Amino acid sequence: GGCRALLHYHFGETPVEISDLSHDDQRGATVCVKPGNRVMKCFIASSSLLESRAFSSNAVPLQLGECDSSMTAEFTLYNHLGKPIMTRRQPLATGETFSFDTALERLPRPFYGMIAYRLERKNYGASRLNVAWHSGDSMTSTHENFSTGRPDVVLPVPVDDAFLNGPNDIYLAVQNPHSKPREILFRLFQLSGGNIYDDLAPAIAGVPPKDGALEFRRVLPPLGTDWIHASREFYTPALKLLKGPLALRIYTPGADIHQAPSTYFFLHHREQNIWSSNHL
Repeated sequence: GGCRALLHYHFGETPVEISDLSHDDQRGATVCVKPGNRVMKCFIASSSLLESRAFSSNAVPLQLGECDSSMTAEFTLYNHLGKPIMTRRQPLATGETFSFDTALERLPRPFYGMIAYRLERKNYGASRLNVAWHSGDSMTSTHENFSTGRPDVVLPVPVDDAFLNGPNDIYLAVQNPHSKPREILFRLFQLSGGNIYDDLAPAIAGVPPKDGALEFRRVLPPLGTDWIHASREFYTPALKLLKGPLALRIYTPGADIHQAPSTYFFLHHREQNIWSSNHL
């Protein structure tokens, strides 16, 4: 029920049974092409740590039978400052797959930014953009977050000195998919303080926190991206002042999902060069 409500809220599509062959343009499961366009945005990296491969399948669900979904796809690559550095268009036949691999491009490295992928239809069907980040020894992947974000999330990874001295590092990729600058707050708080939501009251600017928390602030430009080595930039200084384990809250005061940034979480095992990721 929750998934159906989210689909309807975000995309205006009502999920239906595959046996329902109606052609109501509000029923996403039975419509091949809805007039309009859809833009999907995701984090892209190209460095000594990771390369990125974005891909999207222009496939047609079997229950739709014969259906022409051919179109022209367009993508734009933005750097960390939100400046477009590359735009391309290419025709996609029904069933064809779009792909873009930073390892095959001449990008300024290290590069951290955002890819915006546009479909020539309102619904995306099976064509949701995914990005796989690969290191040569491992690969991890997740889907895009289109043009919305999460105004208030908690990274559920407790970090203490033992974690920092271990083989794993935490990285964050935070992107602003919107046309206005956005300030993001990163609040590290102690997990031993009882109910963690009691510790999540917004900090007052310029006033040291009194609830066992430490806060960092970043401002992202429109369409900008920040690649953060959180273990080094956040947890290490925080654990010099606070007793662990610590958790991390990422929030944007006053924002809703249509104004907030998108955050991707990466865990890197340094010894084996294994990466895992997800969006928050």
